[in-house]
Amino acid sequence: MPGSAAAAGAGRRGGGVLLRLGWVALVVVAMVILTRGLWATVYFEPTAEAVAADERGELLVLLACVLLAAAAYAARRWLRAPWWVVAAVASPIVLCGSVTLTEAIAVLSLVVAYPVVLAGLVGGVLTRH
Repeated sequence: MPGSAAAAGAGRRGGGVLLRLGWVALVVVAMVILTRGLWATVYFEPTAEAVAADERGELLVLLACVLLAAAAYAARRWLRAPWWVVAAVASPIVLCGSVTLTEAIAVLSLVVAYPVVLAGLVGGVLTRH
């Protein structure tokens, strides 16, 4: 029956699945953009092309940090994920947002950020409330 409580619960579950899939897609896209941005900031000789790629890379890192901040907010607000999931998804903002220090630190932080975000991603998907 369309007006029954079972139908209302099924609609919420379906929306929850779509919301979680959208959240997973947001996190994955943000991490891909972050990876591309960080690799663009690494260069060995300061040619005009390398400097231009570095500037584009920094903009991609900024975009990825904004997307990860939105994903962390969505995880807490709409998915009602635990705080550790929110912290895991937001950790690359702190780690990779400091690209201006040195490229080696940024690339090393990306190596650290991927497992942490993966743990938060799995935790956000599997958490039941």
